[in-house]
Amino acid sequence: DGAGDAPTPAVAGARTPAAPSAGAAKEGSNSGSAAGGTSWWCTASASVRVCGFAGACNYQMVFGNGTGNDRFMASQQAKRSCEASARAKGASAICVVQCSPR
Repeated sequence: DGAGDAPTPAVAGARTPAAPSAGAAKEGSNSGSAAGGTSWWCTASASVRVCGFAGACNYQMVFGNGTGNDRFMASQQAKRSCEASARAKGASAICVVQCSPR
């Protein structure tokens, strides 16, 4: 019984990166233990509207990076870095995060 349950999380953890939309929420808590020594690299990006003098506005890209052994923590680091970059330009942003194993 115990032996039958053990392989299931490992198989699920190995397959979730192929479907980021489905695995993003579930994988954060167990990716560190299931993947062993796998580290994650995450990049976040957003387009923000920046206005200067005389009402001249344009769109600029902002980015943020995150790394770590846990996918969720790496993605949060990238997201917060991206949002901080947007705030530094005087804008707010919804940053899109993409992660890959390293």
